[in-house]
Amino acid sequence: MTAPDCPPITVGIPVYNGSAFVGDTLRSLQNQSFGNYSAIISVDCSDDDSVAICREFAADPRFEVTAQPHRLGWIDNCRWLLGSIRSRWLMLLSHDDLLELTTLDRLYTGAQEHPKAASVYGDAVTLGNSPGSRFSAPSLFGGPLGRLVTYLIEHHDGLAFRGLIRTEAAHASGGPEHNTADDFAAEAVWVLKLAWQGELVRIKGADWRKRMRSGTVSDGWLHWPARRRAQAWVSHCSELMGFVASLDLPPSWMSLLAHAGLLRLLRATPTLGPYDEISALDHNGRLAMVEAYRRTLDSSLPTGDARRQILATTDAIATEVAMAPSGHHVVSANTV
Repeated sequence: MTAPDCPPITVGIPVYNGSAFVGDTLRSLQNQSFGNYSAIISVDCSDDDSVAICREFAADPRFEVTAQPHRLGWIDNCRWLLGSIRSRWLMLLSHDDLLELTTLDRLYTGAQEHPKAASVYGDAVTLGNSPGSRFSAPSLFGGPLGRLVTYLIEHHDGLAFRGLIRTEAAHASGGPEHNTADDFAAEAVWVLKLAWQGELVRIKGADWRKRMRSGTVSDGWLHWPARRRAQAWVSHCSELMGFVASLDLPPSWMSLLAHAGLLRLLRATPTLGPYDEISALDHNGRLAMVEAYRRTLDSSLPTGDARRQILATTDAIATEVAMAPSGHHVVSANTV
């Protein structure tokens, strides 16, 4: 529930051992051309100078700092922040990313133009390792079924997670959650849930700076062994189907979404996911991915009509999808 006396935007900043970066991040927020926001900084039991650096910004009445007494971890720190926000719109700003001068201004203008959107978001431009690269994700318009199908087939990254999120949609979708693959792509799963709540709208010119550096959790995902990467992708796709199964949908919708989930598994769209080698699997490798996915669905989906429809659709089309052209054959079935 939002509060009428809140500013229209609250920015939540989860911090953990961020002393090398968080001052720059908070200054980029403090210097925004749009100033009608509040900021909640949650320092997650850090063992560096993060708390002291963040408290320097508490002289600004828009900024509030909480030092967590116990280690939460990134996901639970984000969830704590989500539970503390009562503005109509919210943003989760990483402790090492930077906003451009007009990022909030452009996003809020977009939010006013699309008041029922679940998220309005800009492009990420990298700094640090591999500087200057641009990451963007097209808008998802239309009805809820079309949004889910398109997201499953074409989207992976969590750019909408870094935009302005309508707080009502954030609370309805529950926030990011832990998973069995060391929280791999947890933000991308949440974005699918947001897409069910409303449109995802890309705002041109609302860029922000994503710091690429070694040693982060997401950087670690890229350096997992091939077998673990394949297992993480299977788990991720199964988790998305778990959310689909939780919805009260007609069988035809459920079948369409199950088909889209299988296409996602095999990375039918080249822009999907961090693991390019999956789209280059040979025939045996694709079949092995499908078999691993089917086993995971069988063990993880709740009982009911949705489970039966998803499994039946997967079984009916699995061989056809797995035998589709797959590009260069560089990965074998032993990956899975």
